[in-house]
Amino acid sequence: MRIRFVFRALSLLAMVLAPCLAAGQSPGPDELPLNSQLARTAWQALDGGDFERAIALTDSCIAEFGGQAEVEQGRLDSLGVSEPPEGGVSDATKAEIFSHGILNDVGTCHFIRATAFEKSGRNEDACEAYRAAARFHHARCWDPKGWFWSPAKAAVGKLRSLGC
Repeated sequence: MRIRFVFRALSLLAMVLAPCLAAGQSPGPDELPLNSQLARTAWQALDGGDFERAIALTDSCIAEFGGQAEVEQGRLDSLGVSEPPEGGVSDATKAEIFSHGILNDVGTCHFIRATAFEKSGRNEDACEAYRAAARFHHARCWDPKGWFWSPAKAAVGKLRSLGC
């Protein structure tokens, strides 16, 4: 059963990414689901120093998809599913992690939102948002350099460093 799921997830990932990979590029923003578009655009706003835009985009993602992410996180917890690994992973593990796209994007958006608050000097809001990010411990964020990291673990570190 697990092998069949992984095969289906890899097949779906291949169908979505094949045209882009063949052209040597990553999927364009319009080819991604809305949750991923919002997360990607929020990262760009954060990186560009437009903190209010980053917050607005993450608020949109969280409002639209947060409930689904909470349900998925709860389901994984209740089933006793281990947290996905960080770093470089096999193609099968990558497909499994990507299959939780809404959970990943909502967890990441909480982290982006917290970082935007922190960079804006709004530490109380940052602490609240980092606490929210820490709840999504099954979420993973893909670094374009080729590995996954945990927004929840990064948020816990930020909570400590900010003294929240």
